[in-house]
Amino acid sequence: TATTEIYTLHIVGSVRCVEETGFVYLFTSSFCVVIIETLARVDFRDEDFVWSKENTEFQHDALNFFNKYTGVIEIVRNESTELVYYPILPFAESLQDEQKTEWLRSLPVGKPRAKIDCFMDNSLDYIQQVNNEYMFTNLFRYYVIFGAITKQIPLFKSFAFYLSILLNFVIIASYRKHGNDWSTRLDDPSLFDYFSTNTTNTIINVFAGVLTISYFIILSAFLYKHILSTYNRLILGWSEENTGICKGSFNFFTLFIVAILSNMEMYMHIANLTMAFLGWFLHPLFFTFHLLTDAFRFERLLSVLKAIVEPVVGILLTLMLYIVLEYLFAVIGYLAFMDDYEEYTCDSVLHCFMFNIDITFKENGGLGAALVPSYTMHEKSEYVTIKYSRIVYDFLFALIMTMIIVQLLSGLIIDKFKSLRDESEKIEEDMRASCLICSETAETIERKSGKTFDDHFNNVHNPWFYLMFIAYLNRKPRVDLSGIESYVYENFKKKKILWLPYSL
Repeated sequence: TATTEIYTLHIVGSVRCVEETGFVYLFTSSFCVVIIETLARVDFRDEDFVWSKENTEFQHDALNFFNKYTGVIEIVRNESTELVYYPILPFAESLQDEQKTEWLRSLPVGKPRAKIDCFMDNSLDYIQQVNNEYMFTNLFRYYVIFGAITKQIPLFKSFAFYLSILLNFVIIASYRKHGNDWSTRLDDPSLFDYFSTNTTNTIINVFAGVLTISYFIILSAFLYKHILSTYNRLILGWSEENTGICKGSFNFFTLFIVAILSNMEMYMHIANLTMAFLGWFLHPLFFTFHLLTDAFRFERLLSVLKAIVEPVVGILLTLMLYIVLEYLFAVIGYLAFMDDYEEYTCDSVLHCFMFNIDITFKENGGLGAALVPSYTMHEKSEYVTIKYSRIVYDFLFALIMTMIIVQLLSGLIIDKFKSLRDESEKIEEDMRASCLICSETAETIERKSGKTFDDHFNNVHNPWFYLMFIAYLNRKPRVDLSGIESYVYENFKKKKILWLPYSL
């Protein structure tokens, strides 16, 4: 009914009960034992809803607890749609927005059926990652300081980035040559040439120590999560595919070590910590390395890096062509234009080759400007001798080496960057174009429901509610599954999506 009255509220330890006529709702700090759909359908903001005059604060507290830890999804069974309410497990709080975005962006683009199949196929892996994050954040929950630190790893990363910028600014403003003694350029720093060496060293050491500790915390947190998630992921796959082999076997151990060592992000964190130690104990100039690694925390710069790394085969082939052409021009120069080169710069093919490479991209005009002029002015007459072969040689070198080759390289990188940008935009558009669960387009949803696509995504077909429902089914004993829960569980294990409100 629209009018519902809650008569009493009991709080006993961590157990909260809300009693309504004929029903009891029991909550604990971990899960909901009994969920009654009647209460879930009640709108407590409705003007007709009657609150008990007593314990109103406790009633609000209990109902907010219910709303926070209860999920609702649409299930299709026997060609009809049913609403299913279930308790959201505590580790769902560790599901980060960055993870959600990353998982959604990894799904196939423009293929609704392939998207939902991929999402369901990877759901157990998603759940395991969230559970690992929850285990990690709660590892030190009894130690306030450690718990606070481990929950602020993103903050530590941002802090380390800005601190490395500040430290390098101090380094830039502190090191210079004193007088004519070049040996002092690495010693006796003086900030802005104003602070003493001792004061400057103190500032650098304080920044270096804090930065090194930050990188140590970041690496320790990453290693713990990486090892834990890798172990659990292998255990999950091993139990499904190698049920007859002990998880402590040599093959499992080998796979585990390979999986640990194949993560490139781990090496980046190790490199950051190593350079921090070298900068702290050997010389501060090692801290310049962090500007390179920390810069790639920005998505735009990562796209630039991908644009260089992904077409690496084409770039390498173009560089091979560049070396071959440099060699051909060096041979021609050695045979025909040795006298036009400066002394000792082309007395062998190797010297010609190295000189051509060195001078190709210099701003003084390249190879043509480095050789003697291609024309000769006679002193006793106005007659000018032009060496046409040199003109052709200089022209072809400039055209091929400084224009065509450079355009080929830049074209590979620019085209790849453009394709990555277009792909990213296409993914963003696809995420906003249709619902992952029902495959309806945003226009259709807004026209039929009169609500926005965001409202539909968050409240009607929230994919993370479906993910947490799968997690709930996997945690619940099989004998305790209800009829509809057993129906969903069996279809999920068979990789069927009949239980989803999929429209295509």
